[in-house]
Amino acid sequence: MIEYRIEHNPIQVKDLPCRIQRRRVSGWKMPPNTISCCRPGRLGNPFVCESDPQVAVDAFRKLVTQNVGHFEISPGRLQFAKKTHPDTLSPDYGSWLREQAIPKIRTFNLACFCPLERPCHVDVLLELGKKSLIQDGLLIP
Repeated sequence: MIEYRIEHNPIQVKDLPCRIQRRRVSGWKMPPNTISCCRPGRLGNPFVCESDPQVAVDAFRKLVTQNVGHFEISPGRLQFAKKTHPDTLSPDYGSWLREQAIPKIRTFNLACFCPLERPCHVDVLLELGKKSLIQDGLLIP
């Protein structure tokens, strides 16, 4: 059992927010309490790597946590996605995500089209959201 603390009153919940795989099939609807983190939205990963998705996830982690602005981009390796939100390439993107976006999305499930068995940038967002809850005293580890 996980506890969230709201105004000094701990509230127990069964699960932390989780990753949801979006689907392009008739009748599928995104579950309640879920935010899309797909491109071309601001929460989408601006990087792709067809041969190794972990490379794109690692680049996203560096962009968000370390404000790294220099990446080795090459064919067959890390590349910028064709449809990406222009703000994700801003030098202030990592700060915006950590200081403004994460506090707003940290209690929501996050959805992306990546298969659940593969690495995804949503895992990074969920990790940062959990750290934010702990730092603010809302989650008792």
